[in-house]
Amino acid sequence: MEFMAGGLSAKKLRVVRFEFPYMHAQRQSGRKKPPDRQPVFTETWLNVIAQLRKSGPAKSGKLIIGGKSMGGRMASMVAAD
Repeated sequence: MEFMAGGLSAKKLRVVRFEFPYMHAQRQSGRKKPPDRQPVFTETWLNVIAQLRKSGPAKSGKLIIGGKSMGGRMASMVAAD
């Protein structure tokens, strides 16, 4: 993800990265935690998108979302909705 974010940023695309709540909790506690349920992932994505819209539109007015593993699957589901 670091490589992709760097490459997109080098192309002058705005890149925003975030952690899902369960990953943040793992990093804080140092203990592995199972992933949250799908509604938490969806809500997190929708909150991030809402925050990005508040901070101003992208130059093209378009937003591209993605991720790796579970984040990518949830991004696809949110985009499809």
